[in-house]
Amino acid sequence: MAKVFGDGGNPPQTAKRKQLKGETWIKVSLQPDEIERSPNDVVAHLTRENRELHASLEAKAADLYRHMCDTRSCELTLNAVEKLPTDFNPVE
Repeated sequence: MAKVFGDGGNPPQTAKRKQLKGETWIKVSLQPDEIERSPNDVVAHLTRENRELHASLEAKAADLYRHMCDTRSCELTLNAVEKLPTDFNPVE
């Protein structure tokens, strides 16, 4: 006598495997161009993207610092920061 399962005859493990496989293919299809790239290409792309984000963040931080100095009339200007000794530690 054949066993009857709720999904048309497939054992529960097979149904789970099919579901997992389907979810995996959905994830892959979101970025199909990544399939054609090698790991080196992906790392190079991520490194380039990280460098661009870092440069953007530094520029925004400098603008924010200038704005803070303008609004609070800071005594420590950008020129003064550049003239600080390399071993300067304001925490000490």
